[in-house]
Amino acid sequence: MKNTETKSPNADELVQMTKDRQMFRLNSLTTAISFPTNITYWEQLTCAGYNPQYRRLEAVVNVKQANGYNGNLCSNGSTEYVRFFVDFKDGAGFQNMGYTSFKVADISNAPPGPQHPLSYLTYLFINDSKYKKFLDCDHAVIPTMRAVLSWNSIPSPDPNDLPYYGNRIDANIQLARKTLLFPIELAEAFKVPNLIKYLDPQVEIELKQPNTASADILLKANKAAGVPDERTFYSVIGTKINSTADFSQAASSFDIKNIDKLKIDFSKYLDLFNNLEGAEANTTYEELTCLGLNTATDSLGAVIHVKKSAGFNGDMCTPGSMEHVAFWADWNNNGTFDEYLGTVSVNVHDIQNIPKNGLYYNVLLPFDVSKHLKTCASPNVIRVRAVLSWESLPSTTNPNQLNTWGNYKDALVQLRPKLRRDNGIHSAIYLVGGVDRTMIHPTQYLYNYQAAFPTFNNNRPWGGDISFNGIIDRNGFGGIIKYRLLYTKLAEPDSEYKPVSTSETFILDDLNTPAPSFSDSQTDPDGWFIYKQNPAIGLYNVYNYLATWTPVQRRTDLIRFVSFTPTN
Repeated sequence: MKNTETKSPNADELVQMTKDRQMFRLNSLTTAISFPTNITYWEQLTCAGYNPQYRRLEAVVNVKQANGYNGNLCSNGSTEYVRFFVDFKDGAGFQNMGYTSFKVADISNAPPGPQHPLSYLTYLFINDSKYKKFLDCDHAVIPTMRAVLSWNSIPSPDPNDLPYYGNRIDANIQLARKTLLFPIELAEAFKVPNLIKYLDPQVEIELKQPNTASADILLKANKAAGVPDERTFYSVIGTKINSTADFSQAASSFDIKNIDKLKIDFSKYLDLFNNLEGAEANTTYEELTCLGLNTATDSLGAVIHVKKSAGFNGDMCTPGSMEHVAFWADWNNNGTFDEYLGTVSVNVHDIQNIPKNGLYYNVLLPFDVSKHLKTCASPNVIRVRAVLSWESLPSTTNPNQLNTWGNYKDALVQLRPKLRRDNGIHSAIYLVGGVDRTMIHPTQYLYNYQAAFPTFNNNRPWGGDISFNGIIDRNGFGGIIKYRLLYTKLAEPDSEYKPVSTSETFILDDLNTPAPSFSDSQTDPDGWFIYKQNPAIGLYNVYNYLATWTPVQRRTDLIRFVSFTPTN
C-alpha cells in the first residue's frame, strides 16, 4: 500500500501553513491563489481495503491536530472527502466509484490524555458483478483500489490529481469468485466458440459450491510453499484437543482420518494451544494495519493485510479459512478495555496470483453507542482495540489475548454527539440520494451549494430515484419500532403528506451466525416499516437503508420531506 508522509514543520513553517489553510476557504472562489498539494499535517489516509462479500470499499483517515478544522463540534466544522477509484485491470484504468464525506472539528487536547490522532472510517459500496471473471481455482480477479483524501474540497474525478490537503493511497484487492456463468463465458474460457450454439444464452449455469480441501494435497502444496504443518492443521487438530481456543467458526474442515500417513508432529500443536495468555502471535501471513470509526453509522472497521499466496487452507474452490476480528472499547479512556463489542470475519483463500505486496481486506462492526453519547459541547473520545485471529475466534473476555496467528491494534475515535438531550427513541437521516444530508443547503435545497463559480461538484439538484439512509437510536428499547418517511410538494399543506414508498427490501446481517447477510422484504399500504436493527441482539441493517422515493413524474417542483416518524 503506497502512502505519503509530511515531515513535521518548524515553528515558522507552521505559521505559514496555518495561514494557507485559512485562505483555502477561498479556493473555490478564485484561481489567483496557488496552494501546495499533498499536505498531510492535519489529516492523512492510513489504509484501505475491500470486502468481497459485501462489495465494500473502506478507508481510514487519521485527523492529527487539535485545531485547523474551522470550528468546534457544535459548529459546522469542516468536511473530509474521500473519493474511491478502482482499476479492474480491464484496460480502462482507474474508474471513479464515487466519494464519501464526514464532518471533522477542532477537538481540544485537554483534558490531558490521549486525544489525537482520531481515526475516522469511511466506506462505499460498489457493484463489481460485471468485472468478475471465470478463472481457475487458485487465481482471483485482483484490481487495485485508490482512495483520495481531500479536506474541504471534493477530490477531482481524475485519479492522478493530488489533493491540496490530504493524500492518496493504493491497495490491491480481491473480487469474490463467480457463482453463476453465462454460456458465452464458458465458450470463451474453454476456447470453443461454437459451444454457444447448443446452449441457451439467457440461462446462467450455477457453479458448484466449494469442496472440502484434501488433507494430503493441501499438505503437499503447503510444504512446497514453506507453510509449517502447525498452520496447515491448526484448526482441524485444534477442534480435537482440549484447548481454550474456539474453532466453532473455522472454515477448514478437511478429513484427517489417515493422520498417521501425514507424519504430523503433535508436540508442536500442544505448544500452540497451551499458555495462550500473554503469548505473542505470528503476523507472517496476516496482519491488522489500522482501524477507525464511522461516526454517522456507529460502525467500527479494520483493514487486514494478507501477505502470502498460501497458508489459508485451500484455494477459491474450497472453503478456505477465516480471518476473525474482535473489537473492544475503553469507554472512559483509563487504559482498560471495558467492553467486548463483537466479532466479524472475512473469508480468505490461497491465491497464486497475489501481488508482491499482498491483498487488503476489510471488516465492519456496527455497535451500540447510545449509552455513551454526550452533547457536542463535550466531545467524546474513546480508545478502541481490534484483535485479529486466524481461524480461532478471538477471546471475548481478555482483550490482550492473541491466538497464535494475528495481532491487535489500538486507535482513538470520536463518538458522534447525541441526537437530543432526552433519552427516548431518536432518529437521524445521514444520507439523501447517496450524499451527506448536512451538505444540503437549508434554503437553496441544493447539495454543496455555492453561490459563485459553480462546478460539477456543487449546486447539485435532485433527480431520479432518491434513497434515504440513517439510523434509529433505540436507547435500550428492545420492542418493535416502526417508521415511515413522508413527502409532499413544497406548496401543499401538511395534510397532503404521502409515504415515499409502500414496499421495501432490506439487507440484514445477524452477527450471531456465520451465515452471510439475508433479505427482509416488507410491504405496508401506509408506508410503515419495522426497524429491525437492534445492536443488543446483534442484528444490523447492512446499508442502514430506510426507503427510496421514486417520483411518478419527473417534475421540477420542490419536494419537502419529513424525517423518520418512529413509533413503538
